[in-house]
Amino acid sequence: MVRDILDAVLRTAGFEPLCADDAGQAEQLFAADPQSFAAVIVDRRLGSESGLELIARLRTRRRELPVLLVSGYHERPAELDRIEGPEVALLAKPFRAAALLTTLRGMLPAP
Repeated sequence: MVRDILDAVLRTAGFEPLCADDAGQAEQLFAADPQSFAAVIVDRRLGSESGLELIARLRTRRRELPVLLVSGYHERPAELDRIEGPEVALLAKPFRAAALLTTLRGMLPAP
């Protein structure tokens, strides 16, 4: 699965990802300790739910949360302009691991 590959790429790069099966599980993981997340990576399509809806809910708990939206669509969704907080980064699929890591690191504060 793509999620398993992303998990391996992120772990190899020194991150400690938490992977969720769906938006509900992602929200539960986040709600348990919102401050422990350096960032979240969300797919635009999450089964029956939109990744944009999940981002909006997560941002109600932590407005400054860095978010990377991955999408098979290459245009920036207009709905992102209505989500509170810093700009959501967009990475179009397919992408290489290096692009993922460069984008993610660029969103995070310097160590």
